[in-house]
Formats: sequence, structure tokens, C-alpha cells
Amino acid sequence: MPETKKCPDCGTRNQITNIFCPTCGYCFVAEPEKPREPSPLQSKKGEHRLFKAVTVAVIIVLGLITGLASYLISREIERSRMVLVETGIIWKCSECGKTYKERVATMEVPKTESGDYAVETVEGECYACKYGPEVGRYEELLESLSWPDTPLSSRVEMEPAAAEFIGEHPELFPARDAGLIRDIALEEDPRRLERDFKEFAGKPVHITGNVVASETLRAGDGTEMTYLRLLPVKDQREPGVEFLIVYTGVSGLLEGDVADCYLLPVDRVNYQPADGNVSAVLCIAMFMSGGLPPP
Repeated sequence: MPETKKCPDCGTRNQITNIFCPTCGYCFVAEPEKPREPSPLQSKKGEHRLFKAVTVAVIIVLGLITGLASYLISREIERSRMVLVETGIIWKCSECGKTYKERVATMEVPKTESGDYAVETVEGECYACKYGPEVGRYEELLESLSWPDTPLSSRVEMEPAAAEFIGEHPELFPARDAGLIRDIALEEDPRRLERDFKEFAGKPVHITGNVVASETLRAGDGTEMTYLRLLPVKDQREPGVEFLIVYTGVSGLLEGDVADCYLLPVDRVNYQPADGNVSAVLCIAMFMSGGLPPP
């Protein structure tokens, strides 16, 4: 007897190969289960979370934009309240009436405080009236090195001891030959000259060193001068001290030369060359000679 199967709906016996019951039409093949669709409540929760995230992001972006705009506006308002002022001191000679020194700076300050800044003129005595015309000429040369865009661009104050020596020995600036200075020049460690500058200001010294820069400049009165950077050599080594030298006229010494110098220390200065901030001894040259080192 052929194998049969019973219809669960009507009870009719069907052949085992039947897919549908011929009596009631029942399907013996189970339909694939359909994927469950999210309930309306779950869908609404997801949409709510997305809306919340977008809202927070928009609020953050708007907050950043508002903060940046407020900063820029406040900065412009603050800048509109700032003004440029000049402040400092101008020294005028009570004897000849000449302005011989200026220490004036331009700065930006709040407009409400601009009245607190001014350029004050004070009376003094220039070195030309105090020590003689040759000293006054060197005072002007050194003052020109205080101007911006000069190799030094640093405030220069000639020590009174140096001014007195120049006033007493104008024939040595410059000297015709080294023999006029050799007997009075000190042979000192360059490091001591820098460290104990006040002790040696206005005293002739003998220094040998390597020229690392040489430049011809023209002072405000038209005088030509040579400006040298010298690294002294002591016991065949550089002790790490720098000398800045002013020579009236055009010197034959060039970068890379070895120079034998008789110098008068006049000030210790801080300045900023291309290779960083440097403390150096500023000198007026009395006599210089030298040239390329031997091969």
C-alpha cells in the first residue's frame, strides 16, 4: 500500500508527494518565516535618538561659530581702543644746544592710557663740550650704531673713562703705527676684559683674533667707518668672547683675516646677530693690521 500523509485541516489521506490537499487545499510545505518588522514604538525611539544627536551637533557648531565671532568682534573693539605712542628721553646739551642722545621707543597702548606716555627732553652735557671735539665725533659714531637696521642695533653708552682717554690722546685715534701704543697697551685674557669690563674701560688693550664679519658704514655726518666682529685668540684657541670694533675710515681687514689690534674698550653691549643673542665688548680701534692666515 502506498505511503500516505494525513491533512491536518480536513483529515483526508494524501499521497506522500502531494504539496496541496485536493480536498481543502492545505499546503504541506511550510512558508519561510518573514523577518520581523520593528514595532512602531522601536522606530520612533531610533528616530528620536538620531534627532537628538543632530540637534546636539548643530548646537555645538553654532556655539563654536558664536564664540569665534564674539572673539573676533571683541578683538577688533580692543584694537580700536589701542593707539601708537612714543615714549622715552632725549638728551640736549645745555652748552651747545645739540641733541646728542635719544632713547625713544614706539609702542601700542590703550587709548585711555596714552596720556601716561611722553617723550621727555632733559638737559645734559655732550661729550664734545665736556671732553673735546674728537670725543664728540666718536660719541656720534657710536650713537649711530644704536639706530635700527644697523649691524649692532643696540644702545651704546661710551664709558666716561674711555671718553677721558680719547680727549687726552686724540692723536692715537687712529695711531700712525703700533709703536705709539705698544708700551701702554695691556696684554690681558679677553675673557677678563668681558667679565670685568668696568676695570678695563678706557685702557688700551692688545688683542689678536679672527675677523668673522667686516662692513663699511657711513655715519649720520657722512663719516665712513669700518665695523668688525672679532673672535679673539688666546694661546692658539678662541676663548668664546666676542669683540665689536669701530674703526674710523676704511680698513683693509676682511672676513677670514687674522687681525692684530690695539683697541680701547668703550662699552659692553648685548645685541642679536643672525646666530643668536651675544654679549660683546665694544671697542674703538687705535691701530689694526693683519691679513689672511698662513696656509
